[in-house]
This record gives sequence, C-alpha cells and structure tokens, in this order.
Amino acid sequence: MIILDDIIIREYDIDGFKYQPDKEGMFATFDIETSLLDIPGEEYPQGVMYIWQFCIGNGKWRDIYIGRTWEDFKYLVSEIADLYHYGGKYNLLPCYVHNLGYEFQWLRSIFTISDMFAVKTRVPVRFTADDAISFRCSYRLSNMGLAKLCKQENAEHGKRTGYDYTKKRYPDTVLTDDELLYCVDDVLGLHESICSLVSFACGLLKSLRG
Repeated sequence: MIILDDIIIREYDIDGFKYQPDKEGMFATFDIETSLLDIPGEEYPQGVMYIWQFCIGNGKWRDIYIGRTWEDFKYLVSEIADLYHYGGKYNLLPCYVHNLGYEFQWLRSIFTISDMFAVKTRVPVRFTADDAISFRCSYRLSNMGLAKLCKQENAEHGKRTGYDYTKKRYPDTVLTDDELLYCVDDVLGLHESICSLVSFACGLLKSLRG
C-alpha cells in the first residue's frame, strides 16, 4: 500500500482486493500507460503496457488499485465478480474508460468479449468482459477530453501535465511518486467526474418529476 498526496494506492498483487459492503451505485474507472518499443525485425514499434490503474467506488468511498501485468488485472476482475456476485446481462460492474478503443486492443485478448456496440471496427462504445464487467467509453459519453471533463465537473483531481512520454518504461520499471500520481489522477479524476454527471442527471430527473 502506498500513500501519495493523501491518496491510498493499493498494489493489487501485494495488497489484494479490499471488499466494501456498500455496493449501491458502485462503478469503476480504468486506464493504462504504455510505451512504444522498437522490436528487431518488426516494421512498426510495439506497445507494451507497464501499469494499469483501477478506481472503484460509489462517491461515498473510493479505492484505487494499480498493477503491472494483465494477469493481475484479469484476476482482480474475477475476484470482484466473485465477491459481489456479478454476472448476467443486467448484473454487471460498470467501468468507464476514456477512449475505450485504445484499451480494447489489449482487453480483447485478455477477456471473453460479448454484447459489444461499436461505431466502427475495433472502436467500441461498450462491451461486456467475462460476463462480469461492462466497459464503457466515457469519451463517447462526454464528447470531450479528460482534462476538460474534469475541469467542467469540478473534479478534485484531474489530468496532470508534464509527463514524459518519451521515456521507455516496462512492467518492472520503478516509477517515481510524481509518475504514480499522474497515472492515478487519471482514473480518480474520471471517477469524480462520472459521479458529478450522475448526480446532475439524478437531480434533473427529480426536478422534471416535480
């Protein structure tokens, strides 16, 4: 467990998943960071995921998990599904990803994909993974970049600047505190923004009903 900027970050392979009994309104946000590597014999650089970030909660509570391998993320999803009894078309954990089409290039080889709606080939708006989690594109929902969305919704955390994308990082690269906070704030700010959007929608619906 790491504490940065008053944010508790759990390393999944070390800390495991922390069960929270308050499931009502629970949803997640997810993001990855990647490096482009030149592979001998390959015409184009290949992307490698070196860290994933996962924020889960309902606004009353939030937990953040990071991991360095796809195996750990797949196991995390499986553990959440077992603990909260997710499964079936109408009992899935919503998980928002900003620009889902990018992460989909990896997720489609990690999970069993079903019930996908896409605007074009391999550019999904939503899909179900392993009959447990419903991945949804928050960019398509908001039609704006993450930084603008966080600012509009007055999220406490937002997309940070100054991250060096030219630096080559690997799953075993030790990240600095600033690098970790950059990664974490993406999913934390998105989670706060989605909570704000849901709260606004619920308030609007209540006012329309009188």
